[in-house]
Amino acid sequence: QGELYFNRSYQPHVTKPFYIWTENKQPNFGAVNFITGMGGFLQIVFHGYFGLRVCLDKIIVNPQLPRKSESMVISGLDFHGNLITMSAGRNQTNIRILRLRKPMELIKKNKVYLIDKIENIQVGSGPFELRPLNW
Repeated sequence: QGELYFNRSYQPHVTKPFYIWTENKQPNFGAVNFITGMGGFLQIVFHGYFGLRVCLDKIIVNPQLPRKSESMVISGLDFHGNLITMSAGRNQTNIRILRLRKPMELIKKNKVYLIDKIENIQVGSGPFELRPLNW
């Protein structure tokens, strides 16, 4: 049901032929290039479907993909100077460390994995946390 409301929240506001976001539905467009609406869309993707919870001392990730999506990717996530790309699929989340300025811990099901080098990590499905060390 969340996907239904997600689609209703933005689809009537995207205007052809250039797919510009507007404040109101057609024919009364209101503000054109409605940045606030675009921001809400991104929040649903990041915090809803990707399950991101960003705190000062950790990032919690718990992807729940939409029915018709096979995968989602967040590129260029900068957390405490570390540059991260995350890709989530139905049964697997992968983390790619592109730049590591501070070592981190990956915590999943009470198991702790030290991230102290640039690497690719297969996390599996379900929630996990990334925590910087000595922040």
